Amino acid sequence: MPHATGRRLMIFLTLLALIAVLASPALATPAANDPGPMIHLQAGSFDPLAGGPPDVPASLQAEPAKDGISYVLVQFQGPIEQSWPEDLRNLGAELLEYIPDYAYVVRLPAYQLPAMAELPQVRWVGPWQPAYRLAPDLLALAALAAATEEGEESQQGEPIDLTLLSYPGIDLGVLLAGIAGLGIEPGEPSLSAWGATLRLQATDDQVASLALLPGVQWIERFVSRQLANDRVQNNWLLQTAPIWNLLGLYGQGQIVGVADSGLDTGSASTVHQDVRGRIAQAFALGRPGNWSDPNGHGTHVIGSLLGNGVRSGSNPDAHQYAGSAAGSAPEARLVLQSVMDASGGLGGLPLDLRNLFQPAYDAGARVHSNSWGAPVNGRYDADSVNVDRFLWDRKDMTILFAAGNEGMDANNNGVVDADSLYSPATAKNAIAVGASEGQRSSTVTWSAYGFTGAPLSGDLVSDNHWGMAGFSSRGPTDDNRIKPDLVAPGTNIRSLRSSLTSGSGDYVLLSGTSMSTPLTAGMAALVRQWHQQFRGVANPSGALVKATLLNGAMRIDPGQYGTGSAQEIPTAWPNTVAGWGRANLKHSIAPASPRGVWFMEHGGLTTNGSATYTFRHTPAQRSPAQLAEIAQDSAVEVVEAGSELAAGTAPTAASVNVQESTVRPGAIVTVQAAGFPANQPGTVKLDGATLGTLNENSSGSWTFRLFLNTELPNGSHTVSVTAGSTTASDTFQVTGGKDGTFRVTLAWTDFPGSTGASVQLVNDLDLTVSGPQGTVKGNNTDDRRNNVEEVWIQDAGPGTYTITVRGRNVPYGPQSFALVVSGDNLVQGPSTARSFLPLAMRK
Repeated sequence: MPHATGRRLMIFLTLLALIAVLASPALATPAANDPGPMIHLQAGSFDPLAGGPPDVPASLQAEPAKDGISYVLVQFQGPIEQSWPEDLRNLGAELLEYIPDYAYVVRLPAYQLPAMAELPQVRWVGPWQPAYRLAPDLLALAALAAATEEGEESQQGEPIDLTLLSYPGIDLGVLLAGIAGLGIEPGEPSLSAWGATLRLQATDDQVASLALLPGVQWIERFVSRQLANDRVQNNWLLQTAPIWNLLGLYGQGQIVGVADSGLDTGSASTVHQDVRGRIAQAFALGRPGNWSDPNGHGTHVIGSLLGNGVRSGSNPDAHQYAGSAAGSAPEARLVLQSVMDASGGLGGLPLDLRNLFQPAYDAGARVHSNSWGAPVNGRYDADSVNVDRFLWDRKDMTILFAAGNEGMDANNNGVVDADSLYSPATAKNAIAVGASEGQRSSTVTWSAYGFTGAPLSGDLVSDNHWGMAGFSSRGPTDDNRIKPDLVAPGTNIRSLRSSLTSGSGDYVLLSGTSMSTPLTAGMAALVRQWHQQFRGVANPSGALVKATLLNGAMRIDPGQYGTGSAQEIPTAWPNTVAGWGRANLKHSIAPASPRGVWFMEHGGLTTNGSATYTFRHTPAQRSPAQLAEIAQDSAVEVVEAGSELAAGTAPTAASVNVQESTVRPGAIVTVQAAGFPANQPGTVKLDGATLGTLNENSSGSWTFRLFLNTELPNGSHTVSVTAGSTTASDTFQVTGGKDGTFRVTLAWTDFPGSTGASVQLVNDLDLTVSGPQGTVKGNNTDDRRNNVEEVWIQDAGPGTYTITVRGRNVPYGPQSFALVVSGDNLVQGPSTARSFLPLAMRK
């Protein structure tokens, strides 16, 4: 066979062999007589006292301590008590990173190793091998290079683009000299208190030598970042528009950062009118002095986030945005970071992403939207850890990332495959946003996106908001965390068109998780504004914003099609297809009476610490007045009036026909009305409550969509249209709703994980809720992976519910957290006996 082909085969076989060794049962589970804690590394999981560490090539084993300094892995007996790390520091040790379970990578004077091993809380001490510092695919390459027989001609491959992280506190000059001594020219390092980040190129036989250099933390392949638009206005769906009308929240006072291709003309005076006058600052990072947008992606993204729709009929002076193409936060201000380079790539993104977010933070942004990423199939990489580092240092920031558009159906079974997430959407502390379907007329099916397996291939791309976009990347992350966190409409989204792109008009339809992310980021800005303006929180944490959004998210399982393993969205909740659900702003901050929302931010827990909260929850039947309020929170969206009524077929008598006879709360129903007097406006009512007026009625007929508020109860409901003295109506059933739900969401900004570990959760908090139905655990299990836990008791009965948050294992504490609770007629007590009114009543 050709030489290059043979070499690729050797690499593949070596990688398979390495994976087989690392996944062997002897390394994956402790011995039966020693059920001790495991150490979870990318290089393999093992119990050091039962089976021991995985074998690594001799060329990648630790050398004797340099300058009397050793890098070691030390594991404690169990959950880390607050005093234990201090005992290590008293020996002169530096704790560099945490490795689950209960272990640290430590740098300390070599002569102190015996004293550290003798500490009673220490279970095991071993070398921090250079092999542990390599991503698995690079470890396979290094193992292949080490296996080359002596005297055989070296068969170097093409140079590999690499990212290298160093530990803090090293002599960077010594590290750079060591890299240069290997014949490698590193790029300019990015420095911070967490260490250095470098880009470099090396051949596979140089990889092991790089890992041996003192101070190296991690080495991985560099994967180019890309925009997350698709491969070839949904404000009513997200329930942002009712929040505009109900609470007067439009994003005033909020500054939102966006890193993308640019913005329209690149001039503040001529930029698209929908954003003109609201650019707080613009950074041209990819093309110095030029932040224009010949690509169009950034302009569309920014419009979905904060466009005010003035070119589509809105009136910003009167805060009137209904029916326009306004984004989620139409009065927020923008910090733009144009990162598209001259070749159309994302060369303006810095190597260390903290250097992207800090200037936006300094300019006042506390929400940052990013519709790009690297297709790494769920890996927690250098970008992910740097995002988590930034958010640990800036806990009042909320950063959102597109989950990615790598969804595929490799086996053609009609179900999108798992494990296709972008990074940094895999970061623990960011909000990863997937794409549900939009709700817009289209004849395009998912077969146009390359899906050939039924039933997915024949599904329309934007006809059902209970379903997922086929291209939307699915989770889980490689360490089995739940991502995406949320989904939002991402197909056929109407937003701003850059005047530098082909086409005409002010707006254009695009699809992708790029589109769902800014819609959600605008909602995050409104959540932040609500906490400040109505709840008196001067500087809401990112964890609180995240918990608030997740607490109001709508379940959309089972999706559009399939059963069992062929079901589009798993019934298990939360899940790695839709996360905690589809974002719904009104449900998050202003649900209809008598549902209320309580929240708090806690200063922090250490290992074995706990906080307890008690509530009385009283589910109630909605009164007629409350049903009317629910109906009035619904929306009427006119779509091509009369277009679905064939010419000459309109009945002579007025009629209303609801196309769907049975729906779920939160659904959109299509209504046809015909036979009314022409040229008279039609008043639409739901259960007797006026929803709005239809004005496109020159033919005396309408086709319109009705969004049903998520609080609409099960049972029969009536929609009616009145034009002049003529009235007609039709009924439909709401089923599948859950009355009286009690929901608790816990979120915390976790300490950054280790790229060398195979489990990324560091500070582990546990949520439990005890009530009339017994005790329910967060995420329905003993969760040892996620820094979001939720208990959602549907059809919760009346009674007292006790919420407990416990610090199970807090290596870097204390760990602060946010807690959001929602339910009917909430009364916290019994000692405080404080009731929580529906939030709509708290203007």
